[in-house]
Amino acid sequence: MSQLKLTLQENCFSFLNHSLSQAIIAEKSQENWKYAILNLVQAIELALKELLKKEHPILIFKNIDNPTETVSLQFAVARLQKISKIIFDKDDLDTISLASKYRNEIVHYEFSFKIEEIKLIYAKLIGFLQSFTNKYFKKDLNEIFQSDLWEEALQ
Repeated sequence: MSQLKLTLQENCFSFLNHSLSQAIIAEKSQENWKYAILNLVQAIELALKELLKKEHPILIFKNIDNPTETVSLQFAVARLQKISKIIFDKDDLDTISLASKYRNEIVHYEFSFKIEEIKLIYAKLIGFLQSFTNKYFKKDLNEIFQSDLWEEALQ
């Protein structure tokens, strides 16, 4: 039987690629901005967890004595700051809070966004992830994105 298996980092990059594909589609079908944002925020969360995992695999779990539920976006940031001594500046923390806010609005209730606003937020989140992956994984996003998606996005 075939099996789909992705590492934490591969899963992060998969969400990132899907996010970009949805952003491209959203230029014609605006509802897809919802999926572009959701997938991008998920990629950010998984990137933070990957950094925690590099410190120690148990750190991705909320309760290390009962490792069943993984940490949230905000919990991952707090743990990275306390244990890994990662320093997030105010802009990074604001961006992560913004990501969490938009994801929660999309997932937990009805929402209404101006398209220009959502594009700016998407760009801000991409910028954060670019800086983060470059600093901690030594990768630029153009190395992570599938080449066909990257070329289409640039156009």
